[in-house]
Amino acid sequence: SAAFNVTPGAADHLAFTTQPNNTVAGSSIAPPVQVTVQDVNGNTVDTSRAAITVAIGTNPAGGTLSGATTGSASNGVATFSALSINTAGNGYTLTASGAGRPQIASDPFNIEVGSGNKLAFVVEPGNAAVGATIAPAIQVAIQDGSGNTVTTATDSVTLTLSDNPGSAALSGTTKVQAVSGIATFGTIRLNHAGTGYTLAALGTNLINATSTGFDISPAATATAVTLDAPDPSVTGQSDTVAYAVSVSAPGSGSPTGTVTVSDGLGDSCVGTVAEGGGRCTLTFAAAGAKTLTATYAGNADFNGSTSASEPHTVNRASTTTTITSDSPDPSATGQQITVAYSVAVLSPGGGTPTGTVTVSSGRDSCHADAPARACQLTLTPAGTPPL
Repeated sequence: SAAFNVTPGAADHLAFTTQPNNTVAGSSIAPPVQVTVQDVNGNTVDTSRAAITVAIGTNPAGGTLSGATTGSASNGVATFSALSINTAGNGYTLTASGAGRPQIASDPFNIEVGSGNKLAFVVEPGNAAVGATIAPAIQVAIQDGSGNTVTTATDSVTLTLSDNPGSAALSGTTKVQAVSGIATFGTIRLNHAGTGYTLAALGTNLINATSTGFDISPAATATAVTLDAPDPSVTGQSDTVAYAVSVSAPGSGSPTGTVTVSDGLGDSCVGTVAEGGGRCTLTFAAAGAKTLTATYAGNADFNGSTSASEPHTVNRASTTTTITSDSPDPSATGQQITVAYSVAVLSPGGGTPTGTVTVSSGRDSCHADAPARACQLTLTPAGTPPL
């Protein structure tokens, strides 16, 4: 017969004529995806550069589609040459719509994890007290360029201090081998308080990562009186008070500074905090029932605290009184004589007695208040009266 032509029918549907293939996350899908406008028999229909748009259909891992997602159908074919998805997952699909035709879906395909080239904190360090283990445990992932964890990675990861506002030292296990691409640090502690610490994660041939900021606060303490001896004591006697300052969980460390022991009535002593405790010597100026407390002043890394009350009894100290002179002796009836005396505190007591001393002959007497050391006595009958 004579030659004749068969032309496409009217545009009926869209078709993925080059399906998306499995691709590494963040890399361009290759070969380029192509969507074609076809008639009912599958022939390509030239639609005069109609716009066609592709998007993610099934999204198993929450990925994001990048690249030019809208293209013009040249001679009925739209080509998407730079499409990529950033999150690894199995069973993605793409959809295509446009040219006045119903939306279609591609065949399923996978986005795979690339090779590990960087580190990322996936569990950031949280705030903690001085000496307390940072919880939850810090975790650092080995990731590909698109942020997907490389689950086959077993690289060693090391933590160091980056921003160090409190000049702290990092303790605990700071070098960990990754398991399934995750390095977990469950024993990290800092020994000084500060605001705005950050950590750096380091690995061989891996891009380093820096954590978000976190704070280390002063640890709580507890103070206790551990010794009070002798009890009872007497006025002016030296009393040894021992104390201990401990760090309350979850904090830890060795507090430094001073502790003041007081009876609340004006008598006190001050001592330093030492490893295992400390002590100071307290001397009571007055007798009576006392209540002792030990107060730790705290410092930049440890909060202060006050002990429970410790009862203590102070008895009156014993004294001895001696006439040191009586002059003139002999004297005449009615003559005034001067009687001198001394009052001493017997050991272990101490201090300066106050009050009144009375000198008596059994009939005649005189008295004087401290600080006087003598009184004037007039003896009326003759004789040898004992003073």
